[in-house]
Amino acid sequence: DLSAPSVQHFGPRVCAALYEHPKIRSLAGFCFFSEFAAWLETVGLVYPLRQANATAFAWVVWRFAAERNLWKYVAFNHFVEGHPELKVRWVRNTFFVNYTGEGSREAFLTQWEKWQGVMAHIRKQAPPNGEAIIQSSKTWNSVAMEVISLHTAVFAISICILLAVVLLVTFSSSVRLALTGVFTTLLTVALVFGAMCLLRMSVGSVETIALTGAVGMLASMNMHMIEGYIEFVH
Repeated sequence: DLSAPSVQHFGPRVCAALYEHPKIRSLAGFCFFSEFAAWLETVGLVYPLRQANATAFAWVVWRFAAERNLWKYVAFNHFVEGHPELKVRWVRNTFFVNYTGEGSREAFLTQWEKWQGVMAHIRKQAPPNGEAIIQSSKTWNSVAMEVISLHTAVFAISICILLAVVLLVTFSSSVRLALTGVFTTLLTVALVFGAMCLLRMSVGSVETIALTGAVGMLASMNMHMIEGYIEFVH
């Protein structure tokens, strides 16, 4: 409940903590609470804003957002002016972090874990009705998708290679020839991954499907080559 004075007091403290926290080292950003407090002073009101109810508080926030064009930083349950039950659903504070370390997925996941730890610490200090604090970033979404895609690709390729071994042994009746086919498949997959690393390509859903299909085609090609070799020898 953002209309509670205790929550309004807590908001600027959260912004200050994120700016100064050694694990995050936030740079410039936008603190909704600080901007709201400064605006209230210009219109002759006092922060924290005390109103009769949450709806009256929401209309003041609506006026602030309209004057400053801050609609992407605040959301209401209804966007129709004059609605009798207008309430603030959430406000957004933005922080910019200049990360100069290693750009691997593991490094970004470490940064995400640091953010999660800081947010958990902040939630423990939050007043009643102020614990609903979350952090989000497009970077976390893309990194999570890449990690999931990579794990899926590794799992799918492992299954394909296992099936290739079974098929090659079954149709070639020779473990040596089957292992030769598997070795060439693994070597090709390693070369593909190496080329992707050199080109700094990420592993997404498209790459996962392509790699899985490539392993299947390699297994089929090796099986036909082994079959042709057996027919040639015999």
